[in-house]
Amino acid sequence: MNLNADLVVLSACDTERGGITGDGMIGLSRSLMRAGILVSLWKAPDAPTAKLMTEFYQNLQAQPDQAQALR
Repeated sequence: MNLNADLVVLSACDTERGGITGDGMIGLSRSLMRAGILVSLWKAPDAPTAKLMTEFYQNLQAQPDQAQALR
């Protein structure tokens, strides 16, 4: 997969989940994992996740380093 993006964010619960076939797991998140993008295996409550995403993007405007903006 040739993903031409500096940042991809899936703000959702269980983004690693996908259908199981004879070939294994399938889904959007599986493709993104192959591209080196982090996915989650846990439930994330809506309100704290919305706050996290809002603060992340606010921080990202002031701090272009993505890891630092997330911290």
